Amino acid sequence: MLTPDQKRRLKGLLRHGLPRIHRPWAALAAQLDASETDVLAQAQQWLADGTIKRMGLVVNHHALGYRHNAMVVFNVPD
Repeated sequence: MLTPDQKRRLKGLLRHGLPRIHRPWAALAAQLDASETDVLAQAQQWLADGTIKRMGLVVNHHALGYRHNAMVVFNVPD
């Protein structure tokens, strides 16, 4: 379980997005001196209670070797 200070710091870290590494939650946990399990549990709790509304992904298509891309947006029911 995270302390109130760790929760506050985690919120600040998540505002900048997840680190682009193999185990981003473990990296966040290391910065908080917490376990990866506790950090994931807190994120899941925030998703469940609406503190985190959504998480998205931005793909750098040039870095992946694509020369063109397109964006599609769907309005789906909650």
